Amino acid sequence: MVPALLRESIIEPVIAALPDSRETRIGETLRRAKKFIRAARGPFDERLLALKEVFPAPARQKLLAGGCNGTDPALAWVRHLLGRSSGDAINRMLGTDLIDSLPGDMLTKVDLMSMRNSLEVRVPLLDHRVVELAFEIPGPEKLRRGVTKRLLKESFKGLLPPGHTRRSKSGFEIPISRWLRNELSFLVDGFLSEERIRDQGIFNGTVVQDLVRSHQEAKTDTSWMLWNLIVFQHWLDAYSPCSGLA
Repeated sequence: MVPALLRESIIEPVIAALPDSRETRIGETLRRAKKFIRAARGPFDERLLALKEVFPAPARQKLLAGGCNGTDPALAWVRHLLGRSSGDAINRMLGTDLIDSLPGDMLTKVDLMSMRNSLEVRVPLLDHRVVELAFEIPGPEKLRRGVTKRLLKESFKGLLPPGHTRRSKSGFEIPISRWLRNELSFLVDGFLSEERIRDQGIFNGTVVQDLVRSHQEAKTDTSWMLWNLIVFQHWLDAYSPCSGLA
């Protein structure tokens, strides 16, 4: 264990000051370290939100032009999800993913992209009997000595080729950070221009431009924050007859 004084006075400030990026291995490690530090203290619901959030709390509090009136909708939503989950801390966190992230994000994207390419994707591990059994198993049994998905790996190690259960997790994220700095930079210039943000009056222009500048100067990776703002702007153009900013 690292002494709290050393961690809080030296290690954490140094990590916070270093540039992070999804585009390099060391940059991604630093990005995850910063997220872990944010999630290492405070009440359980706030720590869980720090792991799930796109916009860190300081940015959320300042992002809306009119302010948040002392409320945090993101934290309220996490508390709602936790209220629908039961069991130990690990199973409650998994429960929030089952209620929110799976149907609202992961399964939706897989379903849309697979149908667009004439594929029929199955999710056998989401059979309700498998899910119900999984939530009857205590959380600490699923994560032991730093080994994630331990029971799943133990169950299938005799059926999979050697080494598969030891491979690191590999996601399907697009290189949005690099794209927004290069071939998709026109989206940032168009949807998040100072003039557009000012005329809309929805977002705090200073905060948005700080996010854009940090990403362009590679100070910190704000690509997913920018992407969410761009998607919102596109949605507003498509569905708001009063936007007048298309």
